[in-house]
Formats: sequence, structure tokens, C-alpha cells
Amino acid sequence: AGSPPRPNGSLVQTNKQESVIGPGVVIEGKIDADGDIRIGGCVKGDVRVKGSLTLDPGGRVLGAVNADEVTLGGQVEGNIVASGHVKLLETGQLLGDVKAKFLTAALGSRLRGKVEFGWNEPAAKERNKSADPNGTQVAGNANPQ
Repeated sequence: AGSPPRPNGSLVQTNKQESVIGPGVVIEGKIDADGDIRIGGCVKGDVRVKGSLTLDPGGRVLGAVNADEVTLGGQVEGNIVASGHVKLLETGQLLGDVKAKFLTAALGSRLRGKVEFGWNEPAAKERNKSADPNGTQVAGNANPQ
């Protein structure tokens, strides 16, 4: 009943639990978690995490990912939405779109899809208000006289 000891002998308080889906494990279905998840196996379905998602090299998700933070060392075939940071490690592969507050892509990582990062939500919503239904920007007075 305590926290793991640190190398210098002090204790680390860990509030979040990390659930692990190990190599060789295949899960079919949606995952909804309140806490951190590490995937070394394969998930065939959407993954929603209130916490961080770590995909180890060899780990796969075939579905959409929504998490606070994503560290991608494996492969995702689906879109990623993160309220914080998405890190594509050198072994990471994303076949889908990514939307995050921050994005880091290591040399060797691969991504095929659209990328949106660095926008705060109020600015993004304001941009959307000034766009017409076809997605083009509207400039000036929309009501000519």
C-alpha cells in the first residue's frame, strides 16, 4: 500500500492506473477507459481514453482514437483526436487524420492523412462561423446592395 520507490529513495504518488493490452492479445470492440492505457497487441474498434494512450511498437488500433495524450510507436488505422499532445515515435504509423493541440513527429515515423494542430478551440470555432457551407472562407460583406 504505497507508491513505488524512486531511485533516490523518495516515493512517487501515482494516481492513475495504467491498463495494459499485451502483445498477442486481440480485442474486438470499443474501449472506453478512465485512466492510462498501453497497447502492445491489437484492438479492432474505437478507443476512447480519459488519460494517455501509448501504442508500443507492434501494437495496432483499427479504429478511431480519442485521448488526452497519444504516444504512437505502433500503428493506427483511423483518426486520432487528442486534447493535448500526439507523439509519433520513429516506429509510429498513422493511416488517418490527426487533430491535437501539439504534434511531434520523429524521424522515421509515417503519416498518411490530414493534420490539424496548434489551434485553440475558440479560434477554430470563429473560423468555422465565417465559412460558408461548402467550406470556403467568406470575406467582406455577404449582403451586397
